[in-house]
Amino acid sequence: LSTSVSSQTTSQLFAEIAAGSGASMADIASTAAALRQNLKIDPKDFRPAFDILVKQGKLGAVEIGNLAQQLAGIAPQFGAFTGSRSVEGMSELGAMLQVTRQGFGSAEEAGTGFNGLMTQLQRNAKKLKGVGVDIIDPKTGKMKNLLQILTAIGGNVKLMKPGALLAMLGEEKAVRAAGMVIENLQEVQRIKSQSLGSDQVAKDNL
Repeated sequence: LSTSVSSQTTSQLFAEIAAGSGASMADIASTAAALRQNLKIDPKDFRPAFDILVKQGKLGAVEIGNLAQQLAGIAPQFGAFTGSRSVEGMSELGAMLQVTRQGFGSAEEAGTGFNGLMTQLQRNAKKLKGVGVDIIDPKTGKMKNLLQILTAIGGNVKLMKPGALLAMLGEEKAVRAAGMVIENLQEVQRIKSQSLGSDQVAKDNL
């Protein structure tokens, strides 16, 4: 019975999101799958999670429909970073993607750049440590929080010299994605804070 009620509640939520945002049920369902499988967000927290994503679409440049298509590809890698597997972690991811989009021609390119950034950070962890940015938590052996890593890179004098980050990471799109977040950290925090607890799905259906 509880499973049935949960499924009915989820279906109703998806219908509300589709009606208020214009996103397709398929995109919404794929987003929900990525949230559950990769970010370990419980279905009971889908409403606050989607409130955040829909609100961020209004605050930024990537609406829920396009964002849904990117999340499925980005969430698996993002899930490896500390703090990612929560509604708050998802809010950071969404805010960073909104800001990253401004540096690319499309949401798809932004998603590719962001994925490239996460890949290159992992591949170059030892080199980054050599210049003073340790992206691995020595206690857990896992990657630190992604936003904190990018903040640390932005505060590193060596890496902020012209061409230094490209030489370190070796991928132009990855560096562009990093640069957008680093240069717009206040905007990332604004989008995150304004989207948390927004109740946006219900507001769109008034």
